[in-house]
Amino acid sequence: MLQEFITKFNLEKLKIYESKHWIWSLREGQVTLGSGVISLKREVEKLSDVNVEEYSDLSTLIKVVEKTLTRVFCYDKINYLALMMVDRQVHFHVIPRYERQISFANYYWIDKDYPRPPVLNTQEISDIQLMEIHALLKKESTKYSKKTIGYTTGVFDLFHVGHLNILKKAKENCDYLIVGVSTDEVVLDYKHHLPVIPFEQRKQIVEAIKYVDEVVPQKSMNKLEAWESLHFDAIFHGDDWKGSSMYNEIEQKLAEHGVDVVYLKYTDGISSTDLRKKINK
Repeated sequence: MLQEFITKFNLEKLKIYESKHWIWSLREGQVTLGSGVISLKREVEKLSDVNVEEYSDLSTLIKVVEKTLTRVFCYDKINYLALMMVDRQVHFHVIPRYERQISFANYYWIDKDYPRPPVLNTQEISDIQLMEIHALLKKESTKYSKKTIGYTTGVFDLFHVGHLNILKKAKENCDYLIVGVSTDEVVLDYKHHLPVIPFEQRKQIVEAIKYVDEVVPQKSMNKLEAWESLHFDAIFHGDDWKGSSMYNEIEQKLAEHGVDVVYLKYTDGISSTDLRKKINK
């Protein structure tokens, strides 16, 4: 039964992500954009026979599925269907739902049934289009194969050892480090002057640091907005901000989403502000 299921759903070709007990694969027949299948790796016909460890692993996998689909396609709702009428192996159809039309892979995707329950009719797409979807989801999901996604931000103007220390320590406390580099507009808004080094060059410098896995522009100081986009597990900042009213509020808001605010020791004796003053002397 299990081998028949693997063959029918083409798991070898369409596998996106594999956890200890489950496989998330792309559905060959796309009901909506990014439709997939989560299947148990051992032969089981009844949900009641899925053990505690497998259910726990399923919860972890679903987080990967939802974070990946959110970042890639920004779905509105998501449906999990456990039918097992014809294919009796334990599995769930994963159907992202969209209120709006989406253009992807030279195709206009319309969720005709939204907001009603989905009808499992497939959309007419080519194998090339299917594999475009697969490649994008697989690439994005690798970010979540690691245990912890970390996030830190900064201007990183006149890059110095204090910046390097923060990035090194942040990476030591997570598996995948995303760094938000403040845009020139953001810096001007809250520091009331432009950085010495323009945004694109500062971004390239941070991207070259071995501790950094991904760099994104910080277009707003709102950390909750950043979390809604990036879904990090922890945010890192210098301990000079610890206890401030702003970060007390940030801690409270992010805690509601299970995000840890981690303060790292600030490097004394050096800052971009001090360097700027020395340059201007």
